[in-house]
Amino acid sequence: MVAIIFVTRPLARRARERIAKITGVPAENVMVTATHTHSAPVTVAYLSNEADPVVPRPDPAYLQRLEDGVVASAEA
Repeated sequence: MVAIIFVTRPLARRARERIAKITGVPAENVMVTATHTHSAPVTVAYLSNEADPVVPRPDPAYLQRLEDGVVASAEA
């Protein structure tokens, strides 16, 4: 399990569509959610963090692995 603070709408939409294709469960019946943690990888570029040199930008490779993991979990 991975704890993240935020899932973007585009990532959730893509994952839900992929899950629907694989499982036959309609995308509108699939919920993708996050837990509340401040120690997880960054998944969104918040306006409040743009000038903060300590907060990294979201890593596209990590976001793809996250989406793939959400889909794999649903398939399992």
